[in-house]
Amino acid sequence: MTRLILPSRETRPHRWFTLRNGMECIVVCAEGQKAGAAMDVGVGHGEDDTEGQAHFCEHLLFLGTKKYPNENDYKSYLAAHGGTSGAYTGVCNTNFRFEVAPDALKGALDRFACFFSQPLFDASCVEREVNAVNSEHAKNLQSDIWRFFQLEKHLCAPGHPYTKFGTGTRETLWDGPRRHGRDPRLDLISWWEKQYCARRMKLVVLGQESLDTLECWVRERFEDVPVRTDGMRLTYSERVLEEEQTGNIIFTEPVMDVRGMEFTFPFPEQSHLYETKPGAYLIHFLGHGGLGSVLSYLKRRGWANSVRAGFQTGTSGFELFKITLDLTVDGLAHYQEVIAAVYRYINLLRNRSPEKYTFDEIKSLSKMEFRFHEPAQGSEYASEIAKHMQAPVPRETVISGRWLMERFDADAIVEALERLDIRKGNVAVTAKVMPSSVGPLDQFEPVYGTRYRKDQMPTEIIAALNGGSDQELFLPGPNWFIPGNFDVVQFEVDEPIARPTVLRDTTVSRLWHKRDDTFWVPKANVFIALQSPMLDASANKATTARLFFNLFLDSIAEELYDVERAGLQFSVENTPTAVVVKVMGYNDTLVVLLPRMLALLRRFEPPTERFESVRDQLAREWISTQSQEPFALAAYWAEYAISERQFSPLERLAELQRIHVIDVKNFAKEFFAAFAIETLVHGNIDSESAMDLQDTIERILNIESAIPSPRPVERSRILPRGTEHVWPIQVPNPNNVNSACEYYCQVGTSDDDNLRCRLALFAHIVDQPIFSRLRTQEQLGYSVWSGPRISAGNMGFHVLLQGEKSATFVETRIEACFDDLCRILNDMPDGEFEANLRGLIGKRRQKPKNLEEETLQYWRHMRDGDYDFERQSRDAAILEQISKQDVIDVFMTYLHPSSRSRRKLSVHLNSQYQGVKFDPQRAMPMIQAFFMKGIPVSQQKLMVLMTSQPGVSEIKMFATDCLADAPALSPQDRTVLEGMIGDLGSMVADDQETGAELRVTNKSISDIDAFKADLELSPPIRSRA
Repeated sequence: MTRLILPSRETRPHRWFTLRNGMECIVVCAEGQKAGAAMDVGVGHGEDDTEGQAHFCEHLLFLGTKKYPNENDYKSYLAAHGGTSGAYTGVCNTNFRFEVAPDALKGALDRFACFFSQPLFDASCVEREVNAVNSEHAKNLQSDIWRFFQLEKHLCAPGHPYTKFGTGTRETLWDGPRRHGRDPRLDLISWWEKQYCARRMKLVVLGQESLDTLECWVRERFEDVPVRTDGMRLTYSERVLEEEQTGNIIFTEPVMDVRGMEFTFPFPEQSHLYETKPGAYLIHFLGHGGLGSVLSYLKRRGWANSVRAGFQTGTSGFELFKITLDLTVDGLAHYQEVIAAVYRYINLLRNRSPEKYTFDEIKSLSKMEFRFHEPAQGSEYASEIAKHMQAPVPRETVISGRWLMERFDADAIVEALERLDIRKGNVAVTAKVMPSSVGPLDQFEPVYGTRYRKDQMPTEIIAALNGGSDQELFLPGPNWFIPGNFDVVQFEVDEPIARPTVLRDTTVSRLWHKRDDTFWVPKANVFIALQSPMLDASANKATTARLFFNLFLDSIAEELYDVERAGLQFSVENTPTAVVVKVMGYNDTLVVLLPRMLALLRRFEPPTERFESVRDQLAREWISTQSQEPFALAAYWAEYAISERQFSPLERLAELQRIHVIDVKNFAKEFFAAFAIETLVHGNIDSESAMDLQDTIERILNIESAIPSPRPVERSRILPRGTEHVWPIQVPNPNNVNSACEYYCQVGTSDDDNLRCRLALFAHIVDQPIFSRLRTQEQLGYSVWSGPRISAGNMGFHVLLQGEKSATFVETRIEACFDDLCRILNDMPDGEFEANLRGLIGKRRQKPKNLEEETLQYWRHMRDGDYDFERQSRDAAILEQISKQDVIDVFMTYLHPSSRSRRKLSVHLNSQYQGVKFDPQRAMPMIQAFFMKGIPVSQQKLMVLMTSQPGVSEIKMFATDCLADAPALSPQDRTVLEGMIGDLGSMVADDQETGAELRVTNKSISDIDAFKADLELSPPIRSRA
């Protein structure tokens, strides 16, 4: 029997076994935790016959099986039992997961198993789900992550599976196959039968039952999954970039205001090198931010702000090693020197023999991380392990292999370094505005329309690599933050303490402490809130504060790399009421790190030489909020509308330009003259040591000389009773085809226990029906959320939806859905209500999974000012008394449109494409087909056309001209392409939106400041300290 190598802190029994059909399985006895499972299928969109097929298959597997034909059965069952589910499709794998209340695992597993043995691919669902996939693609059209991912694939070796477009669209999955006389559903079934083989599947199940019971359940349900093929692991050529595709600089235009550089090198798959991990050696040096590193070199010249290095995994047979830099304005102007500097540092590594002491340090840190790793739970853990089971490693190492390193292999490191050659990789430079020396970005990636330019690496850069050695570039020394003491004093605990204890409470200092009595790890978390009303006294103060603390973090970045490598985390976060210093990790070195960092902070003088670079980073962050997805903006502006005082990114941006170094220095003096501190010490630190630590904090921050400052209180604004308001806002990005609607009803204060629990149960019950109605049935958009929203002491219920429909139309459909909820709630059988009730109670009784989660749970209540540490358990008891009628009453009183007492606010983010009958992005599949058939398409003319918001006739004329200039085409190809041109005319706004109107009781908000000024403030949050 294979014995899995597990972390020493892992107490859950694991068992690995293989079914008769070749499926590999791991079951885990996880008593007292949420149950869950994951299946990783070793096939992804690299095997698509039509683009998006694997992703489309992933979608449809959720919508009914022979045993459970109702398309909502699986998700409804999970929702009723406090569960969730998810899936994703990669290049080489498709991963499905769920988690559920422990006593509902058997039923969930039964439904889950049918995905892989008897899916229906019901004809009534197929076209609807094609539209869902198309909506998902529309959501991604203005996402730089998706755009650059596809551009990278587009520029790889033609014909390599990695180049395929994985999401899919209506054109690739429905219209295109039908024009060729194929049935998309039959194509998909054929693909599923060919690719979904038991031998490619890896299953992980966690439950409260014994290993024997769990194994029995798995064998009963999954041994029927067909074998079909030999199930050999799919492995793709490592030659994802051939010689013709390397040695280039690619210039790309982003949607967001980012400015960066990325080096990419193809590697053979690294997972089989689990014992030596040569890639870890490369990552250690090239991702280093300390003295002597390439980042340190670039920062001293004002050219870069940060660096990351690592492998882009998730592929089989090959991987891509990447070095990513965030550039300053000056760094972009000197992009050639930046490229040369990175390659000179690579040459420094290549010209020295691999250092064994460095390998030993990396090995020691990896061993420490594995030893004290706090494993995830439920579906998160199952999904992670199932994916790693695909790796070609000995079965006993499928969990440990990601961490542990066994032996130093200098030759393997040398071989890896040899792949980091300027002729074997590419460099991508990304910016809104390129240096004047760069030619026009006159090429288009055919799926997303991303503009780019590809040039050969200039000879000047290659020549610069052969210069003399640079004294500022050198390899880092030993890491002095590595802990040595891992002692944990365990003591008998009848029941873990539910809340931290106040050890000190003065006008300027309060200390909360809880010694870890659950997880027994040699770690601690210390959070310090430096509280001051001046942090949000004005937009100028809030902006200056953010700039000061960002400058401080920038100044200690060189030191933080070793800190983070040694298992510690240090951060500084700005909130409206406090600046929060967080230190997390091994307590042995945490108690040394914290005083050092606080001392640096207290005497920090903002440096002039880094001021512009840090200010530029902040400016780009706030400018980029304008390019966020509409759903994110709608949620933000809804929060803004009901906040007591909040400064928008544009307000902060205006202030940022007026702030100078002297202003930041003056802010620091003013801030540290009047503030109070509130500290949470949690973990492997006793109360005496916590008091000593607080003494040190107070001494370093010189709290005795600080003028006592009242602890700030956050409040929100109360919407008038019996009113409905709409705030229409234009989506700032003119190229985003999506709109969004945030529909919010305010209910009451969050410290009303009974009302809070009734609202939570309502939200739990209706979550799946809302999703099913708005997304699955009505196809309003891919992104649909609903649930309670708690903000500064007030609570409400919201529905958030993004899609290509107008926000007004979406709001009318949300209200129609609310009418449907009346029927669902009234007709709900007692047994179904009870199952939902038990599911939510189970969620409320869930314990934190690890020390960090418990700390964050305590800190949330400290941050909110309610100190209600026992809310979860109290809610579980209150829920026991709530009836179905209580839930209906909450809905009808506070949420349903018929209520005369409800308080409704909706925020409409309206796409600038509203009123434009045609979205040119919808023509990209046709343009892509032209490219594939070798039809000459002028990149320059295409660029001009696509950026001019053309109508259908302009696109048709352009396409017809291209087709007229085409080389000899077969009659069949010409007919297909002419059909695609003809289909453009049908791609117009949906007629069902025509005439959509809001109810006359809605009032439009034209001046948000005036609107807020008329609203009452909520009472201060009630403290249970």
